[in-house]
Amino acid sequence: HAQVPIPAPPTAPPLVPLPALIEATTACLKERALFTSDVIVVAVGNLVDSDPVPRLTLRTLLLALAYSPKLADFALEALGTIVRRAPWGGRRGDELWEGFARCARKLVPRSLGLLL
Repeated sequence: HAQVPIPAPPTAPPLVPLPALIEATTACLKERALFTSDVIVVAVGNLVDSDPVPRLTLRTLLLALAYSPKLADFALEALGTIVRRAPWGGRRGDELWEGFARCARKLVPRSLGLLL
């Protein structure tokens, strides 16, 4: 199958308003024929590995789980990567923590080990 190019997350403030980014992400994830689980894993993996972790990373992970619950193992791995990096003290630390907590809640009981 064809490779979908995945752009690197922007380092400058986005030119697109946050609600529009959320709407676009949701629309993309609904297109399951194009945005397969494999494509989502690559895209979210790139976000998780970015420094700093982009603002919508965990929201995107939550949406991905809603559209494809079989991504639970990948989601746990992504959350573990984020925990090891401990980005909570950064500029958007509170937002990242809230997103992390929501993802972890969705994955209970498997995510409990990440919280200990």
